Amino acid sequence: MSFEVVVASGKGGTGKTFISSNFSYFLYIRDIEVIAVDADVEAPDLLLALGGVKEILWREKFEGQTIGINYNICIKCGACIKACRFN
Repeated sequence: MSFEVVVASGKGGTGKTFISSNFSYFLYIRDIEVIAVDADVEAPDLLLALGGVKEILWREKFEGQTIGINYNICIKCGACIKACRFN
């Protein structure tokens, strides 16, 4: 028998890593095979929460796009702040 548990949210600081790491460890100490994946590209902290790993199966470099403001043409309308999910 196998199953998949996904812990997801759009908001940071809600305890996703805390719940995921503790649940993974809970299953692991009961001899249940666990594969824990941290898909957070900005702050993948599951490895830290678990205190290390036995084996990393797959790792991929991520390069995000940097978007900046050209202050030479900025009219300070605030549209960028309204459009940006990070304000």
